[in-house]
Amino acid sequence: MVIFAGYTTILLLAPLQAYLAKLSSGASLKRSKAADTRVQLMSEIISGINVIKMYFWEKPFGQRLNTLRKTELKCLRQLMMYSAVLSELCTFNFRIISAIVVVVTVYVGEPLDASKTFPMFALFNVLVESVLNFTSWGLKSFFDLQVSIKRIETSRTLRNVTLSIPEGQLVAVIGDVGSGKSSLLELLLGEIGLTTGGVAIRGRLAYTPQQPWLFPDTIKENIVFGGEFNRRLFEKVINMTALDRDISIFPHGYLSRVGDRGLKLSGGQKTRITLARMLYQDADVYLFDDPLSAVDAAVGRHIFDRYETGEVTFIWDY
Repeated sequence: MVIFAGYTTILLLAPLQAYLAKLSSGASLKRSKAADTRVQLMSEIISGINVIKMYFWEKPFGQRLNTLRKTELKCLRQLMMYSAVLSELCTFNFRIISAIVVVVTVYVGEPLDASKTFPMFALFNVLVESVLNFTSWGLKSFFDLQVSIKRIETSRTLRNVTLSIPEGQLVAVIGDVGSGKSSLLELLLGEIGLTTGGVAIRGRLAYTPQQPWLFPDTIKENIVFGGEFNRRLFEKVINMTALDRDISIFPHGYLSRVGDRGLKLSGGQKTRITLARMLYQDADVYLFDDPLSAVDAAVGRHIFDRYETGEVTFIWDY
């Protein structure tokens, strides 16, 4: 009778803890979705802060952000509550079963002698650890794994897409924050791998980063980048990137040194030298990562109007 009471308590607590583990994982999924929505809105606010300030949209965007934060906190409270109850049950399982066994023993009138009580409690302790505690946390980990897999599956923007870009095409990559623009760029650069499918790029690939990079040397060496000097191509890319006027006022023209102990260039000038370096490579595929963000509108129009390579070109805009 006493052993039966202990087994019955274990069988009643096991599904309760499994149910709490499932509720905890469900609350975790809701909280993750709410956090993703809030972070995405915050990223959009930061990227478009000039427009928001111009139209005095601070208050409505702030209210929307606060609403999303309250939703996230509500889901977080639910998650903490379910996790706390599950954790406390795992902590007090043995005590609950021991108390019930003692009450049943006294109720049926059996003696509580040490020869029976201690072995019985040792048996229940092993059952609690193996059946209840390990099982409940194992189920919670399993449900959390399911939540993670669902998030990975739902995060794919493109499925079963086949894209072929012929020579001479200009491709603009645009989209919302977090839509996968940078991931596509890293994929073409070979920085991230593929789970399925493949990417084939014919010929040479040239890339200019969003943040310009120059090394301490002359402007010429920063553009030629260790290659063979071709004056005609060099002058072409200089004109294409509107660097001819800047170079004409430098002390030593394109032989002027930049970087350490050299000229102090503006962000726009650094960007245009980086663009000229990429165009000088005479590649087959060009990847521009937000190339005109650091130049003014007139210079940007000049570069865009004079850009001509006849090759495949990707432009990322954020």
